[in-house]
Amino acid sequence: MMSVKFKYIYQLFLTQFVILLIACLMIGLSISHFLKDYFFEEQVGILTKYGDTISNDLKYSPGNQTVSVLNSYQRILDVNNIHYTIMNNENQTIFPSSSRPLPPDFKISDADMKKIKKKVKP
Repeated sequence: MMSVKFKYIYQLFLTQFVILLIACLMIGLSISHFLKDYFFEEQVGILTKYGDTISNDLKYSPGNQTVSVLNSYQRILDVNNIHYTIMNNENQTIFPSSSRPLPPDFKISDADMKKIKKKVKP
């Protein structure tokens, strides 16, 4: 009779341990998911601010200085290992010139282009 009680106690300890383990795993996954989303949104915010600043400077710069404004921002952003590309509606690269070619598989899909056009309505 004594061995049955020990087995039952071990079952209780094992059950509690498994419940705690599952709870810790779920909390850990939730925290990692939250932090991943938080840092992603922070990076999106930073890149959006860069884009807004570049866009505003391009609005107020003379037409013949557009490339020099873009080049100056590219040099500033290179420090943070950020590279940007400006493309037209036909999926052709406008900036940068051929000095920094894009990888051959870099294409914007039609669905992504529609999303971009939807967000950038004039």
